[in-house]
Order: sequence, then structure tokens, then C-alpha cells
Amino acid sequence: MTKELFLIVRTDAQNSAKNRTTNMEAHVKYSVANKHRFCVGGAIRQTADAMAAGSAMIIHADNLEDERTFAAQDPFDQAGVYARTAVWHFNVGIGEWVPDAMKKL
Repeated sequence: MTKELFLIVRTDAQNSAKNRTTNMEAHVKYSVANKHRFCVGGAIRQTADAMAAGSAMIIHADNLEDERTFAAQDPFDQAGVYARTAVWHFNVGIGEWVPDAMKKL
């Protein structure tokens, strides 16, 4: 079965900075152990020097259930760092990282 791509945007809960810091090591360890799933991922911020306001990533998963299992096992998710998670199927269209995408048209 071909892996699907998913765009995941996670918004931090209010006052989650301490919780984020406390669970950062476990979150990074989980992310590194699953790096084969990631196309790209990282923290989102209001400004470059602001505290993280959430996370965004594009990942490979077998299906939506696989993606949800992966997301639920993230230590940040289990610790309540995130207030909301939005998930979309992601179809690559164009971009610097996909230089041949427009040849399909």
C-alpha cells in the first residue's frame, strides 16, 4: 500500500509553555525515532523569537487511522500540550522541494 501524506497543525493549549518544556526531551526522542515519517515538521510561532504556539508537519502514514495513532502517541499530545489538532490529506502540487510536480500538468 502506498503511503499517504498528511498535513497536521497542532495548536498549544493556553499556558502550556511549562508543560512543553517539561516534555520536550520525550517529544524530541519520539520525533527522532519516527523521523522516517516526516517530510518536514517543527514548531510554529507568532514571531521568530516568540515561544512556540503549536506545531506543523507533513508526514507519511498508511491511512488516517495510522496518522491518528502516530499523533496520539506523541508525548506532547499525551501531556496535554496541544489544545487542538487539525489533520488534512496533503497533495503535493508545487514547490521548491518538488521541482518536477508541474510536469504532470
